[in-house]
Amino acid sequence: MRRHILTGTPGAGKTTVLRALATYLGHPAPPALTAELTRPTTPPGLYEPYVFLLRPLDFVAPTVARRISYEDSLAFEEVHEESYRRFGFRPVEVPAVGVEERVDRILEVVGAGED
Repeated sequence: MRRHILTGTPGAGKTTVLRALATYLGHPAPPALTAELTRPTTPPGLYEPYVFLLRPLDFVAPTVARRISYEDSLAFEEVHEESYRRFGFRPVEVPAVGVEERVDRILEVVGAGED
């Protein structure tokens, strides 16, 4: 089974895109997938060599779990992207556009099996 990483700053739309992908593919987003995505360490080679980096939207909606300013989220994005690069992943940019365009971008890369 191919495994992919979907990442982005707080409020970038990761959950929304994950749900849209699951809907598009006709699957519910299983709790095990959510747990896998949040696991702090993974064995080498477990995931595909690229990371889907969702670019931030122009705002961050505060929630009980998300207490970060938009400016801080942009700083977090830089650290996040650099960390994945250091660990040997190739970030694939998913621009801050509509959910359908984001899903299309991810499916384009997954379908092509980009390395």
